[in-house]
Amino acid sequence: MYEPRFYQEWYNKKLKTFKVCFRETDLLIKAEHCDREYCYQLIKKLRLRFDEYINLNPDFLLSMTPVVIKAGDPEPVKILKKYAEKAEIGPMAGIAGLFAEKVGKSILNKLQTDQVIVENGGDIFLALKEECITGIYAGEDSPFSGKIGIKIKPDSTPLGICTSAGNVGPSLSLGKADAVVVASKSTVMADIMATALANRIKHSRDINRVLEYGRTIEGVAGIVIIKGDKIGICGDIEIVKIDK
Repeated sequence: MYEPRFYQEWYNKKLKTFKVCFRETDLLIKAEHCDREYCYQLIKKLRLRFDEYINLNPDFLLSMTPVVIKAGDPEPVKILKKYAEKAEIGPMAGIAGLFAEKVGKSILNKLQTDQVIVENGGDIFLALKEECITGIYAGEDSPFSGKIGIKIKPDSTPLGICTSAGNVGPSLSLGKADAVVVASKSTVMADIMATALANRIKHSRDINRVLEYGRTIEGVAGIVIIKGDKIGICGDIEIVKIDK
């Protein structure tokens, strides 16, 4: 089922925008200049490699707990497994963040641009020269949706900003959070930890406990947790009001 991307309108509006899709992979890309065909071929190659690996290793796709790293694993698979082990969840929790980061870094390195935003189902890789505000969507009934955002400063990028929720979107979550947002220099880490933390939220009273746990994880720069009319924030993250 198609999920409207409510957060797109809050991105930096000065960059050129286009979508690239292959199979179920659907990326929104914003860049100063970019090559759509280059991005398509990059996504296709990465997706085919993962599909081939999953066909040979179905436990990787289905596991909800860490999977042992093998010597012959492709490097992207090793990255997913490494962060999943740190978060104590299955490696596929970071796949969207991995695609966003791989495409974003390739655009920076190969297409000679220094501003790019790649969004993959709400998981975002950013590299910027000016400030940008990324909105937080926590469901239609949330008092925070469309009213607050995260200010991204250029000197903090490249950066990953990823969101997981038990009540919004198609992604699997074992918790009941309206939104858990994690910032990290690794978009894969941000994606996996957003899922891991969201899994721990069942009630608003869980927010402080989960924030305390999240701040102990090396590589996590900041966290925002929304449940009902309660919000918790920790780390190097700046929340601002959105005037629409």
